Amino acid sequence: MSQKDTIQPAVNSADKSRKAGAAGRFALKSLGEKIFVALTLLVMVVPAASALTPLPWFADPSEITAEDPDATHKAFPLAQLKQAGDYFESHFPARGPMISATATLKSRLFHTAANNQVIIGSDGWLYYAATLDDYLGRRTMSERSVRNAAQNLKLLSDNLESRGVQLVVAIAPNKATLYPEHLPSRYLPGNPQDSNLQRLQSQLKALSVNYVDLDSALRQEKVVTPTLPGAGQSAKPELYQKTDTHWDYRGAWVAADAIETALGTENVVRTPRWKPDPGFTGDIALMLTPTGAAPEPNWVSVDANNGPEYTGRLWTFAHSAASDVTADYFATNGVGADTLFVFRDSFGNSLVPMLSPSYAKTYYSKLVPYDMGTALSTGAKAIVIERAQRHLDFFATDPAVIPSLYGSLANYRVKRPENGDPGLAGDKYAQPGQKNVGDIGATPAPTVTPDGPYQVISGEIPESLRQPDVAVYLRAIPKNAAVSHSLPTVYRGYDVTTKASDFGYRFFLTDTDFATYGRIEMVAVSAKFGGNAYIFASLPM
Repeated sequence: MSQKDTIQPAVNSADKSRKAGAAGRFALKSLGEKIFVALTLLVMVVPAASALTPLPWFADPSEITAEDPDATHKAFPLAQLKQAGDYFESHFPARGPMISATATLKSRLFHTAANNQVIIGSDGWLYYAATLDDYLGRRTMSERSVRNAAQNLKLLSDNLESRGVQLVVAIAPNKATLYPEHLPSRYLPGNPQDSNLQRLQSQLKALSVNYVDLDSALRQEKVVTPTLPGAGQSAKPELYQKTDTHWDYRGAWVAADAIETALGTENVVRTPRWKPDPGFTGDIALMLTPTGAAPEPNWVSVDANNGPEYTGRLWTFAHSAASDVTADYFATNGVGADTLFVFRDSFGNSLVPMLSPSYAKTYYSKLVPYDMGTALSTGAKAIVIERAQRHLDFFATDPAVIPSLYGSLANYRVKRPENGDPGLAGDKYAQPGQKNVGDIGATPAPTVTPDGPYQVISGEIPESLRQPDVAVYLRAIPKNAAVSHSLPTVYRGYDVTTKASDFGYRFFLTDTDFATYGRIEMVAVSAKFGGNAYIFASLPM
């Protein structure tokens, strides 16, 4: 026997010993281990296999899901793989329950949310992260943007007043504004006076806009009402839902009462008889646990919202086909004497049962931008604009649609940069680093866009004319003005925050008026201009 033949069996024996040892280490020695591995494989395999079956697998119809993959896409297979991934992400079996289970486990063990848009507070309170910016003092509106919002509401108020219609503006405070005490301690508040809410409120007050301070009204109710009548001494007087972004019906009643006081309307639900209504599921709770969200009580009044679809004995929907307070547009019948029109957002859902009883007819609209033509056509003598605090920039970016208010330039010296007026170059208003008016150069002409019965004129103020208080007027010169000696018609425009800057402008001229003009001129006015008004753009018609 050779040395090779003698050694080989020993090597084979050692190798077999090592393999046996490894197999022993990884062998499933107990029934529990076998069950664990089987369940793990099942969890991994079932989602993939489910894509081949027609079963709905707990599909949640309220969620927006991806479309079925398109095998005919030109970019196949890359686009097809992406579509398949998006489709599977929203269609895998038991998606909702699995998300809910993960969220519940994470919230109970670590007191944090699986969804980064949800903030878990104390005592069961939940907050929507997108509503915290104003409370924290971050990403707030610029001073010019706040001014734009206030000025636009002032122009709208004056415009409606000239038509015999009263305007009331009501801002629904963010949940964190009214109930910050339940937020985690790591969320430190900014200066309240620097918030969008307080700055806009101050400017509306200075401009004498009919503004309802719902923040103060709700705070006063929060302090003075220790318990709810008939609810037991342990009941807390929350005005907002713990697991929702909005106020509850008690909070909505406080808001409605303040609005009606501002309008001079008698609140026919002056003393609501409250009782708890179980089964309300908050929108933040659904974000956190889509299928396992626990309901919380809301409050209903026997007179206002104790009936089907939260109707009450004092009001009904005007049309049976439109009996949903979340609808974009509908009307209600109450027991009052006047007609009211309400532009609202989702906070307005709970306002419907509280406002409707006090008016003969109330119209509610979620449609934006606010179409005042529709509101005025109803014959309403009062218009309410309700808007959530976190959307205050809307007043600066999307002003209401209504023919622009007439203005006047009689107190200004209107000058043209292009005619070489010696007073243009080196005006004292120009700040260090700014261009003089004589250096305006080529200014883009305003854009004219048809929109229903209007021609919308919009554009940007040139940088050399941008001052904190600058405003834009439109001078419309009639056709054949030199022959007829007709004077220009002057309009005051909205100050608009655009994607480009806070120095946009917008006018709404009716088609009828617009057809009579031969040229329009854009004129900038500011206290810094020393009594001058500067034409910075013109457009022949």
